[in-house]
This record gives sequence, structure tokens and C-alpha cells, in this order.
Amino acid sequence: MSNEHRVEGHIFYEYGLPAACIPVLLYSRGFGGVKTLLGKGKTDDQGFYEMSYGISDKTSSLEIRTVDVTGKEIPFSRIIHDLDKGEKTQVNLVAPAALRPLAAEYQRLTADLKPHVGEIKKLAGAKENAECQDLTMLNRATGWDARLIALASNSVRLSADAEVGLSQEVLYGMFRAGLPSDKMQLAQVSEKTVDQALTKVKEAGIVDLSDRQVVEVKKQFGTFSRNTRLAVPAPGYSSTYGELLKATGLKEDARTKFASVYLKHRGDAAQLWEKAAEVGIAHKDIQTLKRQGKLAFLTHNSEAMTIRLQRDMGINDPVELVGQYFYQPEKWEAEIRKLADNDEQKLNALIPPAYEAEKVEDRLSAYTEDMARKVRLSYPTQVVGHMVEQDDADEFKLGIARSATTTLLNNAAVRGFRLGQTPVESFVRDHPEVLNGIGANEVETAKQGMKTLQRVYQITPSNEAMLTLMSLGLDSAQQFPSRL
Repeated sequence: MSNEHRVEGHIFYEYGLPAACIPVLLYSRGFGGVKTLLGKGKTDDQGFYEMSYGISDKTSSLEIRTVDVTGKEIPFSRIIHDLDKGEKTQVNLVAPAALRPLAAEYQRLTADLKPHVGEIKKLAGAKENAECQDLTMLNRATGWDARLIALASNSVRLSADAEVGLSQEVLYGMFRAGLPSDKMQLAQVSEKTVDQALTKVKEAGIVDLSDRQVVEVKKQFGTFSRNTRLAVPAPGYSSTYGELLKATGLKEDARTKFASVYLKHRGDAAQLWEKAAEVGIAHKDIQTLKRQGKLAFLTHNSEAMTIRLQRDMGINDPVELVGQYFYQPEKWEAEIRKLADNDEQKLNALIPPAYEAEKVEDRLSAYTEDMARKVRLSYPTQVVGHMVEQDDADEFKLGIARSATTTLLNNAAVRGFRLGQTPVESFVRDHPEVLNGIGANEVETAKQGMKTLQRVYQITPSNEAMLTLMSLGLDSAQQFPSRL
């Protein structure tokens, strides 16, 4: 009988992979727990080990140990008392996962894919169709689920976009957590959701990110989300939200703060401006943003027109458009033609694509009519007041009451009076300051003139129709039957 005995077997980690290339120490165990080192070895690439030792009466009990990364010995077998009588004893073992934690899923996946694709960035070009089955081939070659390989391909592809600014691993983790792989859809996801997703995949061992890295990724994602959404064209026009915001002339810090608030906002306008103030946007900058928003609405989100109105024409408040006749389409047309320098190609580009027609002139007409209509609907009282004020031919038939009526109308408009909606008597009673500038002997005349304008405004479909009726002396609905 041989004086040598051999212990051999396979060692696997708790997560199922072979415990490759780990140290193996073989000890004999004696009375009182005394241990004697019999030999040292190492597992091979498949987790197999074998250790030989000389037989003696002192080696009737054995223990197998390993060494962790700190050099500390870790027992991972029970004390073996009943050894086989032959030349070898088979001892298969399970090593604790903590001994060598499993690499993150993304790292293992890409490590297995590299031998087949070369540089991982080439994975962005993976295809799966009748002519090319890259995902199927990689699935067969590596054993990895084709769906995970597809997610890795998408993460590499999107990471290559310089505007995204997120690593392949981070994107893979997001997609693995169920977030959309489409760039625009991903940009719509909240930072809170991203934080929850990354925390989940980090704890599950899908990606290898520290808590500090997660915080940094959230900042990077916020920048990506904001820039991507600002690059989207505003409704009905080619100008993007970012271009419209830049057209305000505000400093970059104020624009960035407002963009973050605006893109997350879900409440009403009042709440939006409250939040803007809370993040440190100055009052004067908020007023500028409000003005920009109103002008963008009136011009159908045209960056070029809002810049012209503010910088070239000095419009500080959209209501000032009334005094410059912008409630008439002809005024808008004249300004657009100046802006286009009478070049038809430039003119065509200045008209929002929402206004469709075969001829540029027809598109221009529809656009200018719409902007003029918006001014009239936004400032009905101011528009009628301006028309009356400019009525030197007395087509409104107000006579000597025209001046006092105009003053009352303009004073009331500043304080919220809306022609066609607000009762005249109660408004004047509640706001006596609207009578400033009107003589005591003109008060009743002014109120009567304002009531006349109110009645005709309510029964006519347009300001032109209103002017026509009043020029004919028709200032109430009761007069129509007698004129037919």
C-alpha cells in the first residue's frame, strides 16, 4: 500500500461559477484543535484541486482552507474524519461568494462578448434580420440571453451620442431596470426614477457603481435630460425651446435654472413662477421670461419674431403691440417682410410649418391673420380703446364723448376690465381710480359711451363689424328689427 494519500475535488462559488485559481491549504487536525499544514496548492481554471500528503497516524482528520484577499485563512470544509481507505478522497466544496464576489453582470457580459466582437464599441452595429443574425450568433457563442445582448448593444449605441454624456454601463443598468432605450423617451424620465433604477440594479449586482457614482450620474442625467428636451422644436415651429429661451437674453445660469424648473413643472402658471423664484431667479428675469412666453404664444413660437419685437422694436410688454397696430394682419405682414428682406425663400422659412398652403403668400396671410387675431383676443379692451382713440373721423359715433370714453376705457383696461365680459357700473364703483383724468361733468357721458361699446362688442363677430354697425348708428340689438 502506498504511503501517499491524495485529496481532490471541485470547488464552486455559491453563485455557481468555478472557484478558479484560488489558494487551497490542507491541514491535519489533532487533539485540542491542533492543526498541522500538510500542503499548499491552487485550483485550476475549472475550480479543480488535488493535494497529496504522507500517511501517518497523525493525519486521520483533515481540514481544507483557503486565503482571502487580506491574507486571512478561511475554512471552507468541515473537519473530515472518515477518509477513504484507497489512495484518494473526493471532497467537493462550495466557496462563499464573499471570498471573491461575482463581477457585475455588465462586466461579465462584455468580457464574454469581447472575444467575438473585438472592441465593445463595435457592438453598436449589431443587427438581427434575415441577412444578419448578430444577436443569435453571440447568444450561441456565449450563452448569454440575446435580450441582454440587445440591451448592451443599445447602451453602446446611445453612449456614443456625445449629447447623452452617460457611460455604456450606466445606460445598460437603466435599460435593465426597465427604462426606455429611446433617447427622447429616456430624457422624459424623472431624476427620482433614475435614482431608484440605479440603486436597484447596483444592489442586484447588474452594474458596478458606488453611491458616489450614482450621485454623479444623476447630475449627468439631469444635464442630458434638460439639453435633450430643450432641443425639441416648440409646437408648430422650427425654433427649439432652447433657442426661445436663449432669445430672452438672460444669462446662462438663469436660463439653466428656469429650464430645470420648467421641464419638471406640472402645475399652473402661478406655481411655475413661484418655483422659479424659489430656485433663485431674479424678479426682473422672471418678468423677462413672462414677456418672452407671451410673445412666443402670439408669434406661434417664432424665435426670429420674438427677437425682432423685443430687441429691434423695443417691446417691453406685449400689450404695447396694440399701440403699434399689431391687431391688424397688415402690420405683422410688413414686419415679417422686413425681417425676410423681401426674399421669398427666407419669407417661407419664417412662416411656421403649421400654416400650410401651396403658395407662400397664402401661408403668410394665414400666419399674419392668426397673430393679429391672438392680439385682439388677448387684449380686447385695449384694441377697442386704441381704435376709438384713433377714430378722428368719428366712425364710432361717440361725438364729444370720445375723449372721455377713451380715457375711461384705457384706465379700466389697466385694472383688469375686459370688454364684453365685465359690467361697467360695478367695475367703476369698485375702482373709482379709473375716473382719473375725466372731468366731473364727463363721468356719465364716459360711462354711457363705454356701455355702448360694450353692447355692440357683444353682438358683433369682429372689430370691423363693430365699427360698421356703430358707423350706421346701430348700437343695440333692439334696433335691428326696425332697420330690416
